[in-house]
Amino acid sequence: MNTPLFCLIVAGLALVANASATEAADASKPSDPGEFSIPWVLPLNADERRQLQALVDQDPQAAAIAEHTRRLAEPLLGTPATPLEVIHYEGLVNTDPRRVETVKSLRQMGDAGWVLRHWQATEDPAAADTLRDWIAAWATTYRFTGNDVNENKFVPLLVAYVDLREGFNPEDQQAADTLFRQLGEHHARRARESQYLTNRFAKHLRIAALAGLALDEPGWLDAARDGVSRFVRESLRPDGSSFDLEHRDTLTYHGSALKPMIELSILFDRDTDLDPDSDSDSGSQPLYFFEGPGGASIAKSVEFVVPYATGAKTREEWKNSEVELDRQRAEAGLEYFQPGKLYDPKQAAELLELAAYYRPDLVPLVVQLTDAPDKQTTYPTWLILNHTALREARAE
Repeated sequence: MNTPLFCLIVAGLALVANASATEAADASKPSDPGEFSIPWVLPLNADERRQLQALVDQDPQAAAIAEHTRRLAEPLLGTPATPLEVIHYEGLVNTDPRRVETVKSLRQMGDAGWVLRHWQATEDPAAADTLRDWIAAWATTYRFTGNDVNENKFVPLLVAYVDLREGFNPEDQQAADTLFRQLGEHHARRARESQYLTNRFAKHLRIAALAGLALDEPGWLDAARDGVSRFVRESLRPDGSSFDLEHRDTLTYHGSALKPMIELSILFDRDTDLDPDSDSDSGSQPLYFFEGPGGASIAKSVEFVVPYATGAKTREEWKNSEVELDRQRAEAGLEYFQPGKLYDPKQAAELLELAAYYRPDLVPLVVQLTDAPDKQTTYPTWLILNHTALREARAE
């Protein structure tokens, strides 16, 4: 190996170590046995994957991020699937024994996120085989219910299926097609018909779009795209606040509604103009900048969170939630849900990582929130690396 390049890669590994360790801890060490994390994964087409792989080959910091992902993913390759017939999660407090038992199996969705990231960076055949095995097992076992919260956990499998579908044997492909078609049809219908535009509506849109991409169903993609615009018009406020913030009295659900919306905007932006000041009409501009009546937008609702992420503002959470489950969580003694708990700025990290696709100026704040030691780190997280690959591929 070229010695200077080797030294640069080692240096890159050191630069991202703390940020990567933080991300890994979030994914592998949930705060309680009834909770778990899934690393965010974005669909990448062939050109976008090639650009990602080129960055990994050429840039030491990108190589360090990919190496960290490889170390997390490789022990998972070839491990058996842990499918469930029924998911007991939504509507149950974190300490409910049914939810705790379900999470033991559902943690495989977090594993799938790491394996998928590794495959996107390397196209490792063992990673592809593992993902196909897991998709087939879950598709064969799980009984569709249409529950948006529970079925949102399948997102890593849906994203993987977009690119790996053609490599399935006919029987497994039929099983996966059947499940994902049920998901797409149901959640696209909810995207069109739902009048309750909360963070759960965002989950319907996300599932519908990814199923539409996987099974080449443009009608489901259209339902998701229209749903984002409707969400902006009806659920976001001109000052950047939202119905979720009013209803749940927490930035947690404000952010969880925005993140799928940003993901979908990125997905639909392969043929749009990233410049918010362009003369394009709203149909060809990124949904991130689309404004509803009065000026509400995803961009403004992300900006609303920034002062809380920097610490310029503080916020007491959960004091006036209108949702019974939030009260039950507090009464169960779960510290995170206690009324008056201060918002932790690090909770904004993933939202701002996603938004950095449109707002690269947010990267230093992402570095701060992920504890990266070098404030000039080019690629503090996987998502920031993804954004560069996406933008460069789409600019060609």
